[in-house]
Amino acid sequence: MYMSLLIEHFLKESIFEFEQILEGSAISMHVAFNPRRLYSRDDLENQPLGYLIKVLEAYTVDNNLIMDLRRFSKVRNECIHKLFGQKISIVNRKLTGFDKFFYELVVRLVQLLLSQIEHKKKHFNWICDPCFQEVRKQVKL
Repeated sequence: MYMSLLIEHFLKESIFEFEQILEGSAISMHVAFNPRRLYSRDDLENQPLGYLIKVLEAYTVDNNLIMDLRRFSKVRNECIHKLFGQKISIVNRKLTGFDKFFYELVVRLVQLLLSQIEHKKKHFNWICDPCFQEVRKQVKL
């Protein structure tokens, strides 16, 4: 469960970073773009892992990352949601070696997040977070 919470946290942060990059691009081009027509920020906070993966898939071209996230989600669902419907030895077998996969996935998500932050810093350093909030009101994001 802790692994899942950490993955969900990084997914949400990455999605929010992609949104700011898109908003910065839209502002630069004087275009109104509202990712909230797809989903609301509050709804995103309460969505299951599978939904977060679908949203991230809309933003990234890294198919390997999406496939690994789906694999993580599948194993998570089998081990958490169906825990009482199977023997613990089967669960243990499914989780053997999974910790290495998990840590590698976390590293990839952190690298994605860092590259997003660097991109935002390089291309949109003139837009600070409070300015994003103010500009959103002006361009009806």
